[in-house]
Amino acid sequence: MRWSGLAFGLAGLLLAGGGCKRARPEVDTFGEAVAAADREWARRAEAGGLDAAERAYTALLAQRPTAGAVLWRLSRLAWSRVMMEPARAVFWHEVGRELALRCVAATPEVAEGILVVGDRLTPPVVVTGAPAPCRAYAAAHIVGLVRARGPGAALDLEEVGPLLAELPPEVEPAVRAWAAGQYRVLRDEQPSAAREALASAVAAAPGVGFYRVEAVRAFPDLDATLPGAGNDPRWALENATRQP
Repeated sequence: MRWSGLAFGLAGLLLAGGGCKRARPEVDTFGEAVAAADREWARRAEAGGLDAAERAYTALLAQRPTAGAVLWRLSRLAWSRVMMEPARAVFWHEVGRELALRCVAATPEVAEGILVVGDRLTPPVVVTGAPAPCRAYAAAHIVGLVRARGPGAALDLEEVGPLLAELPPEVEPAVRAWAAGQYRVLRDEQPSAAREALASAVAAAPGVGFYRVEAVRAFPDLDATLPGAGNDPRWALENATRQP
């Protein structure tokens, strides 16, 4: 089972939450710590910046293992590693998928569904209540793994549709559009919609060469219509290993 032992942990999660109220609530600085880690992430193109962000997010996850705000950020970091280390893309897709799925599974209604039907995020499990960034990155990493592993992993594509359903367009737009486009390419359906989605990913992140390369690989005719890759310094690491 992909999430071995997850059901027991989720059962505890569902039963927890009715604790005693504190007379004097403590000030929660967790959000401030996440913001500080985000500042490290913003400096990731500087020497040691990415590793510093990873350490900061990992420390926060140790404090709150089901914190969606941290889980999706670590999954995002794994997504960047995919671009930076293409030879280890499968490893980073696996890491990113598990982090994002932990976030999705921590949502009570998802947890309840998993306890009933098992570890597949397919109907009747409803995932639309899970944090949108977690769903976007889970879908993208799953698509990346299916592409790498071939037809034998195609069953996992069943989860991508529910994960992408009703995602707000402003949430991780490049990642969401890339996942939607490649999902359709893998299923060999709606080529015009796939083409539009991959072009949208480029438009959403014009400074990231990965999305342009991916779009042109799937639809070579896009090469003449898409803008050239920019040199946004924020994406220097991700662009450093860009392949033609």
